[in-house]
Formats: sequence, structure tokens, C-alpha cells
Amino acid sequence: IALQSEATSLSYASLEIHSNRLAAWLQQRHWRNDQRTGIFQQRSVGMVVSMLGILRSGGCYVPLDPAYPDDRLKFMLADSGLQCVIVDAALKERMQACCQGLEIEVITYGEWPQDATFNTAQPQPDRADLAYIIYTSGSTGVPKGVMISHGNLAHFMNWAAEEFAGDPFDVVYACTSICFDISVFELLYPLLCGKRIRVLDDGLSLRQHLGNEQRVLLNTVPSVIHSLLRMGEEFPGVSVLNMAGEPVPQDVYRKLDLHNIRVRNLYGPTEDTIYSTVYHLDKNSGILIGKPRRNSQLYIAGEHGDLKPVGIAGEICLAGPGLSPGYLNLPEKTSVVFVKGWLQGAPDLTVYRTGDLGRMRPDGNIEYIGRKDDQVKIRGYRIELGEIERVMETHAQVSRGVVLVHDDESTGKRLVGYVRLNEGRTLSTDDLKIFMRSKLPEYMIPPVIIVLQHIPETANGKTDKKALRKIAIGELQIDTYEPVRNETDSYLIGLWQQHLGCSEIGINADFFKLGGHSLLAIRIVRSIQQEMGIDINIRNIFRFTTLKHLSDYLSVTASNQTDLSREQETITL
Repeated sequence: IALQSEATSLSYASLEIHSNRLAAWLQQRHWRNDQRTGIFQQRSVGMVVSMLGILRSGGCYVPLDPAYPDDRLKFMLADSGLQCVIVDAALKERMQACCQGLEIEVITYGEWPQDATFNTAQPQPDRADLAYIIYTSGSTGVPKGVMISHGNLAHFMNWAAEEFAGDPFDVVYACTSICFDISVFELLYPLLCGKRIRVLDDGLSLRQHLGNEQRVLLNTVPSVIHSLLRMGEEFPGVSVLNMAGEPVPQDVYRKLDLHNIRVRNLYGPTEDTIYSTVYHLDKNSGILIGKPRRNSQLYIAGEHGDLKPVGIAGEICLAGPGLSPGYLNLPEKTSVVFVKGWLQGAPDLTVYRTGDLGRMRPDGNIEYIGRKDDQVKIRGYRIELGEIERVMETHAQVSRGVVLVHDDESTGKRLVGYVRLNEGRTLSTDDLKIFMRSKLPEYMIPPVIIVLQHIPETANGKTDKKALRKIAIGELQIDTYEPVRNETDSYLIGLWQQHLGCSEIGINADFFKLGGHSLLAIRIVRSIQQEMGIDINIRNIFRFTTLKHLSDYLSVTASNQTDLSREQETITL
């Protein structure tokens, strides 16, 4: 078996046939290397077939997430210069609407000739031909497309084949969106070494499968692992764990079974093809990002390109065959961060300035310190706060918008928005969120938005972020306070205070306004199941978002389960 999901599976022989049919159809349409094809599919075996078929034809795939709002999809379609988009049947009508006015063919997955023959004599793609374009958050208010070539991808895969050759795993659990570049590792690397890939819906689906199989490789963001550890998960059957996309919390490092699981901390921006450095964690290692992968280089530099000595902090700069050609249609942005001759003593070397700060240890390993600017990573997603602010300010009622990241042990990182409205205007935060959801993916919507009379500024006219962070979020909730009515209310208030880090909560409080998100919802569900003995699904947290409504639902469910238990007891007697 090569690919497996809840619905179906494909052997390596079948994968060869299906991906070759797609590659052959692309060839017959007067295909040329570097041609761009969009993938607009739900996570499935077919989605991976599309990726592989496009690459085998010498083309370039552009992932389009169905969870993205139409405005974002329309921008990506126009900017990427697609010739066609492969879609699931259920998504075809929506994609056709997004493609209006663009010369893009929308084709349903599998609706190509089944007798087409792949021409193996066709010239192979050049190293400079593009393999994929992944859009990341942009500071100017629009996403930017990072171009990765076939040469970049081949270099990375050759390194992965060496790095993971001795690891004890038979199956890879793929749970990352294809719009996030670590998916490239988990969906393509296993096929190089004859392993099996189990395609999951998302990171939240991991718990349903852990323990069902042995010798499993997990490749995900630390926040997913953190959430599972807090629920008591011990990762049975997992033999290899890769964490990437954000810094590893100390709590994760302390709780992981580093003796029985081979754990790596992997660092790297999309612009350097997935992973740039690797570090093997053990009980005595601490949390570092390690050393650059083979044939790549990493430098710690000052503001003027001067190399920093061991132990001195500076900007992490990367070089080597993994470097992206740059940003699609953005030559000026590309020239700012992909710079040639900037590093002192290396006039011919092109480096990518990551904007990350780090320092080198005496043994050559790198310690990650943080960001230079306002780009952040939350639950693995790379986010430009400036993009969210620009979208906020496009609302007719909003005069000014600021977005900050609040970080605490109970909730982890969460976005908080602050807005000043135009004179004499009113706007509910719910209406503002609805507006933002039409332009941004859900993970970029601040769960808490606070309306202020004015945005505090420093003496030199800049936003006073320290003053904004001092504002007590819990005291500014707009929900009408109402006290507890029963024991279930009291239990939920204690539970929400524990996980959301808020002090005063009334029963009208909203889970998501208080900073809740899907990972915290898992913890809430787990606690209710264990402590109240009520069978509840995570979907109920999204359905009953206020504490009052969730409490009422739990009371009814508990009553129904008690009645059912009594009925079964009577039948038994």
C-alpha cells in the first residue's frame, strides 16, 4: 500500500497508473515544463495523486485550500498564472465562480482519458523549472507566492533520504494542509523509500489512530503535540517524531518520551525548501534548531552583513541549493531578502535573510531566539500581523487596526485585535470578524477584538504595544455578565478558567471570544469526557459556543444517557 485514507487505498502499482494517466493527459495538452496547475481538493488519496501527476509531467502545482475565503482564492488564481485547476466534484461550482474572467480550465479529478500513455521520452524538467508555489502571509496585506524549483525539491529529497534512512518506521501519518510546506515532506518523501502514507483530515484526527499501528512517523507542529500531551496522550506506536513550523515549548520537551521515540526539531522557512536545519532531541540536549542540512549553509549576521562570532546573536541567513528563486511577481520584495554580495567576505554568495534571530554554540549548533519583525507562527501557520491589520482597516467603519500576539501557559499564543472606529460609527466585533472571514483564512482571525477610543502611542508617534498588552482582555468582554445557575455552569466556568486563562467568566461568555481555538477545544472535550462521563464530540464546542448553551446541552445529554442506562439495566434484569 502506498496511500491510505478512511475511504480508500492505493497500491504502488495503482498509484503509478493513476498518476501517469494525469501526467499523460497534461502532456497531450501541449504541456510544457513549468506549466502551473492548481489543486483544489479535500484531503484524500486523490489529492496526492494530483500532486504526483503534475510533478511527473514536469509541471508546477499550486495548492488552493477549500477553507480559504473566495477573495483570497481569486487573488491566488490571478497571481499564479494557472492554466487549469483540478477539483473535487463537490467543489467544482465554487471554483468555476472564482475563475470567472480568467482563462483557467476547471477539471474534476479523474475526468481525463483513462487510456492515455505517459511519454517517458519527454525531456525531464530543468532544475530551474518550478515544482510548486506556496502562498504565505504578506506584510503588504496580500499573500505572496514562494516559488520552489524541481532542483530545490530534488536537493531536499536527497537530503531526507539520507537523514531518515536508518529510522524505524513503516507508515507516515500525513495531517498537514498542502498549503503548508511541511506537507511536501510527509506526502512525497515516504514514496521515495517505499513506505505507506495514511492521509488524515488534520492534526485533530491523530488521536483516532494513535495506538492502532506500530512504527509510525509523525510530522507536525509542536502545538499539536503539546495539546495531545496535555490530554494524556503517550503516543503509542510512534517511533519517529518530527516537529517543525514553530518553536518547541519546554513543556513538550519535558514530557515527550525521548528514550523510545526518535525526536527531531526541524527549522526552516518556505523560502529554503521546507527544512534548513535539523537537531535530534534527547533528555540532555536542550532545545536547539541544530545544524544546516548537507550542502547548505547558515550564517549569523549583523545589520550590515558582518558575521557574528560564536555566542553572539544575529540574523539567521541561509544559502545553498535549497534557496527559492524568490517571490512570484514580486521582484522588489525578492531583492530585499534574497541578496547577493551582502554578506561580508562573500561577494558572489546569495543569502536569504530570514528575519529570525539566533546564535551559534561552540559545537556549531544554532540556538533560535525569535523574530526581528512582526511575523509570527501560531499553531504552525506563518502569519504577517500587518496583513491582518490591513484587512481590518479596509472595513468602512474602521479607522485603525493593530494586531498583537498574547502568549501565556494556559492558552498558548493567540491573536488579539485592537480597533479604533471612524468618528461617530459603531461596529460589533462579530460583524468585523464576519467581514474578515471573507478575506482571510480562519487561523488569521483574532479570536479577541477590542474596540478602543484611541490607540495608545509612544512619544515618537509609534504604536505603544506595551500599553496595549497591559489591557486586561478578560475585563473587556462585551458579553452581559450573568452568574451561575447550577453545578454544570460552575464546572464549566472552572474548566474555562483553567484552559483559557481568564479570571471572571459569566455564563454568557463565548469560548472563541475568550481566545479559544480548536486545540483548546480538544482539551475541553477530553476533560468533560473524563470528569463528567458524558460522550461529547468536538463539533459541539463549535456549535454551542457560549458557556450557557454548552451547559444546557450537557445537562440534556447527561439526562438522556442516564435514561438510556436505566433502560438497558431494566432490559438486562
